[in-house]
Amino acid sequence: INDKDINVRPAEISSLKILEIIVHYELENDELINFLVRNNYRFLLNKGQLYASETLFLKFIRIQLPQVSNKKELEQQFILLKQELLELQEDPYEKQFLDPFDMIGWLDSKITGKTFGITE
Repeated sequence: INDKDINVRPAEISSLKILEIIVHYELENDELINFLVRNNYRFLLNKGQLYASETLFLKFIRIQLPQVSNKKELEQQFILLKQELLELQEDPYEKQFLDPFDMIGWLDSKITGKTFGITE
């Protein structure tokens, strides 16, 4: 995803950048997350591809999550992020960001505690 000559749609690059952060969040690589948020924000901003949904998610990961002190508060933060993303999803331009990766499904898994994955 860091290849400058990659031939992928902008929305897919954006989703991959966010997915990279989510993977490291799930792996609890907290030190790497801050680095990735800064780098990916800068990358997307320079490419002119920064969706409001991405900005919201990046601020959530970098600013709001570190302030959470307990599980109930964490669940509330995930619920708020989901609500805000659902509102933004009404915009077709923003929907491009949310389509390649099921961000809402991932947030639901964080809220309910159920496993996030493909079901048959």
